[in-house]
Amino acid sequence: MNIAPLTNSFEKYKIIKPGVIEGYWNEDQQPFQITCPVQLQNMLLYILNNLEVNDVTISSSKNADTRSAKVKVTKEELLKNSIQHIGDVNQAINWMISELRKTATKHDYTKLENIDEFYNNFKFIQDGNDGDFKQMNWFKEFHLKERHHLTDRCPDDVNLFDVLERISDIVMAGMARTGTLYEDRLPVEILNKAYHNTIKLLASKTKVRSDNVI
Repeated sequence: MNIAPLTNSFEKYKIIKPGVIEGYWNEDQQPFQITCPVQLQNMLLYILNNLEVNDVTISSSKNADTRSAKVKVTKEELLKNSIQHIGDVNQAINWMISELRKTATKHDYTKLENIDEFYNNFKFIQDGNDGDFKQMNWFKEFHLKERHHLTDRCPDDVNLFDVLERISDIVMAGMARTGTLYEDRLPVEILNKAYHNTIKLLASKTKVRSDNVI
């Protein structure tokens, strides 16, 4: 069962009766139902409700680093802090996985939402008419709204999820359509900007509890 497209930005999944889980599609908030064996419903509910991670909550751990520790740290404290740090990084990576999943579900959405314009421009070129497909209405007015076309229109808040979507797009399109990959380059400026923006984005999603300082 492929549950990747079932990420839910608005409502959490819930069991409405034994063996039936209800959720909502991202786009129009229409409910849908998943049936499963009663014995598996709690496990599936947990998986579905943890597909999307909106933020990261961690506790302060000043004693994990010589630069921030204000007291002499015992080996036991250092071990405890190190275990916590590893867990914190796992939380951050789980958030990244969630963001990538959201990115995946929206890839090339303008090919679906604007299929009429896409097809008309596609057909125009295939009918032998002269023209640059990238200068036509669908590409300029609709497709460039998508974030991963970084050399055609790079968003100010470009991040590494956009870069990874672009990599996925290039490799999948090339391998499926011609069996080859064309050389692609991104300016260093875009990569640096994406790197720093991703750091800022993760920091903005991270909350540090003031209690339980260890």
